[in-house]
Amino acid sequence: MKISLSSAVSGLRSHQTKMDVTGNNIANVNTNGFKSSNVSFTDVYYQTVGNNQNGNPVQVGSGVSVSGVSVNTAPSGMVATGRAMDIYISGNGFIITQNSNGEMFYTRSGALNFDAAGRLVDSNGNFVLGWSGNGEDIGVITIADSLQGKITGISIGANGEVTGFVNNKQVSIGKIAVAQFSNPGGLYKSGSNNFAQSPNSGEAMVSLPDNNGAGSFAAGYLEMSNVDIAKESTDMITTQRGFQANTRTITTTDEMLDELINIKR
Repeated sequence: MKISLSSAVSGLRSHQTKMDVTGNNIANVNTNGFKSSNVSFTDVYYQTVGNNQNGNPVQVGSGVSVSGVSVNTAPSGMVATGRAMDIYISGNGFIITQNSNGEMFYTRSGALNFDAAGRLVDSNGNFVLGWSGNGEDIGVITIADSLQGKITGISIGANGEVTGFVNNKQVSIGKIAVAQFSNPGGLYKSGSNNFAQSPNSGEAMVSLPDNNGAGSFAAGYLEMSNVDIAKESTDMITTQRGFQANTRTITTTDEMLDELINIKR
């Protein structure tokens, strides 16, 4: 009966983790660019306590554990914002950003703007990376000093090119880079709609939009959360029932132990 108690406790812990993930998914149902997560369970160590008459082993399991939390990186639908600096990515690409400490992040949330220094930034104030002017190396996209205060009508094209107008003449500011990963589900979630590269995600493959499945940009739109609220509500119910069943296992085992104590008395 000690095994049944430990198995039930492992079930409670695992179902609590699943409920935590489900709760986070539901909380972010309206977070632009959010990617939902899913919990996977696995059975754990088995004890062999004997053999059947036909020679097959008699084994008793020791419960369950969380084998992983996977991220669903599938693109979601778009929502119109009417803002020229908002972009939706139609494929698998991520916008590449860098904070003031030089840390690299990847995001699907395309709410962009220019800061006071003329640098293209995301909603967190992180610098958006790409190619400015004729530069061959990726870097922070910045409006040239000579153009700051003069450029108007800034827009972002489907190919990632950022343009504006100076004296009714269109000028190019730069091109936004995107990154793809061989295993995007292996990316770390860093909060604030950011992902970070991990050993399991693979190296970032940097390109322009609409290259090898990265997807083109659609200005005036943002990506919706890919949380399926019907699925999450169902998962919440089944997780609650699993938690209750494991609680019942503990209660029943306790009653059985109590009966043994009463027999001794």
